[in-house]
Amino acid sequence: DLMKSKPDQVTIDKAIIEYIQNMRVRRLSEGTIANASSVLGYVDPGTKEITRSGKLLMWLHSQIIKPVFIGDVTLGDLDEWRATWTGQDTTCRGILEQTRRFFRFCKKRGWIKQNPALDMDAVKVRRGNRNAPFTTGQYNAIIEAVGRYSPDNVPGRGEATWQRRLLTFVKLLRHSGMDLADAVQF
Repeated sequence: DLMKSKPDQVTIDKAIIEYIQNMRVRRLSEGTIANASSVLGYVDPGTKEITRSGKLLMWLHSQIIKPVFIGDVTLGDLDEWRATWTGQDTTCRGILEQTRRFFRFCKKRGWIKQNPALDMDAVKVRRGNRNAPFTTGQYNAIIEAVGRYSPDNVPGRGEATWQRRLLTFVKLLRHSGMDLADAVQF
């Protein structure tokens, strides 16, 4: 039984699968699960297998010496991984927070002795005018506007495709928590 495994016996993949599955059991929103998946890995709810690596898993798999068990991941590993982040400050802060939650989950289950992510230095977020989330009414108005908007430089046949792409982009912004600049690069 995975829940009774010793700290050095739980693989990183299994820990990610259990974490994402736990989020589903707790009925967290799809946006919250998608955010965690983008950081850790995408888990198929049916097969309970990782179908695509998230940022952390991609980085771990790119290492010459790859940690296998969750207890093998060190603060040094996480610091090296963070050095590869390219997003805006608020996006990087979100990745750090998600990483800390994941390792807290692992520690609560006894899979690791310490949470290495707790010792990662905080991401400095610049002060200034930050965007607040849109209300449900505002979001619905944006979605309606996408359907009504017809840019001059898109021919009639391409309008539906353009609107579908714009709608996808708006949903990405809403559910990922990315800054606009990061979403454009995504």
